[in-house]
Amino acid sequence: MTEWLDIYDSHGRATGRVQPRDQVGGEDDYYLTVRIWVREAGGRLLVTQRQRDRFWYPNCWECPGGFAQAGETGFVAARRELAEETGLEPEEKAWRLLGDYIYEDIFSQHRYHAIVASYLVQLAEEMPDIRPQAEEVSGWLWVPGEDYPAFQEERPMEPFTPASFQLYSEQILTGFPKRKG
Repeated sequence: MTEWLDIYDSHGRATGRVQPRDQVGGEDDYYLTVRIWVREAGGRLLVTQRQRDRFWYPNCWECPGGFAQAGETGFVAARRELAEETGLEPEEKAWRLLGDYIYEDIFSQHRYHAIVASYLVQLAEEMPDIRPQAEEVSGWLWVPGEDYPAFQEERPMEPFTPASFQLYSEQILTGFPKRKG
């Protein structure tokens, strides 16, 4: 089944065009992607390892995420990706948008631009069971937040994850900021 993606401009506005995922790479085309940081009650972060046969960044470690399909908002795509890849389906109140940024890359002679929406999910429980999607995820770990920077330096990572961590590390490591009132 073909996965279709909305195409955006450099300002994050939908162009009204769609494209099959396997044809990513137009000079001025941007695609919405999501990254989901899952922080469990003990402060550990969930990282998953991509299957060896994946076209994009095989065998690399990442926080869960992927492309938003045509018609999906970032939040809808993030919820879908997290459920597909890990089996986790946290309530809406557990989610927080950290922000988004533009990422440009060339991978295997495929040039692409991405609008990366990064989310934090704060779970109320410690190390819940993960049900990995066998086609995409070969393994997972719960990494203590304070150990995550060293973990990232020691392993091959897909590039969206380190970029997202660099931008939002304080929020990722401390969880949701306290709300006033």
